[in-house]
Amino acid sequence: KCFPAQIRDRSGMVAMEGVNADCHKIDVFVEWDDGTINRPQVVAFQDLYSGKILSWRVDHDPNKVMVMAAFGEMIENWGIPRHCLFDNGHEFANKWLPAGTPTRFRFQIRDSDPLGVLPLLGIKVHWATPGHGQAKPIERSFGGFASDIAKDARFHGAYVGNSPLAKPENYQSRAVSQEVFLKVLAEGIAEHNAREGRLSPTCQGRSFDATFADSYARAAIQKATEEQRRLWMLGQHVGTLHQQNGSLG
Repeated sequence: KCFPAQIRDRSGMVAMEGVNADCHKIDVFVEWDDGTINRPQVVAFQDLYSGKILSWRVDHDPNKVMVMAAFGEMIENWGIPRHCLFDNGHEFANKWLPAGTPTRFRFQIRDSDPLGVLPLLGIKVHWATPGHGQAKPIERSFGGFASDIAKDARFHGAYVGNSPLAKPENYQSRAVSQEVFLKVLAEGIAEHNAREGRLSPTCQGRSFDATFADSYARAAIQKATEEQRRLWMLGQHVGTLHQQNGSLG
């Protein structure tokens, strides 16, 4: 506390040089097509230079499949980043994505483990400080999700409040359908990216979309080949084969 607050300067970066990702539980009750009612988890990938949300997925709970799906969509639409900033949650620090990365303190590490998708694509992985939200820039965008998207008028009655002490009077009076929730979420993220007047040093009053597009047009972007695309379309499982029938144990 004796030192001034650290200020991130991203003016020396370019679009898709680095991305960060995290999960966020939306403060809205949703009724899924299978009848389940809960507060969905959203995983999103954000460009560090501009702040633009590049891809996202929704599921009941954080898991590596939704992370991989959002990761694959980002690469197919925008290209391969050089750096990724993750937290140390199981949905990110699993053997499917960053296996072989130094300081991945999750699960038992074996010399026989195959490399994960990120090292195979040449992406350098960085781990955020556990339990420290300020270490992940995307948390600022999630604050916007909580104040703007979750409080959309179409979620009236399904909004649960941002803390146990801030429950609305109509708490848990209804749950929005999966279709409505996904529609509002997609519109909210598009509006979040397109909103003018962002005051970061890289945006200078422009939107995240415009800032990203301007840098992206001049940056050297690495695109994935069809062979590399198969890396995030297929999972890995390491095990021993049965001595008699050859099945995977």
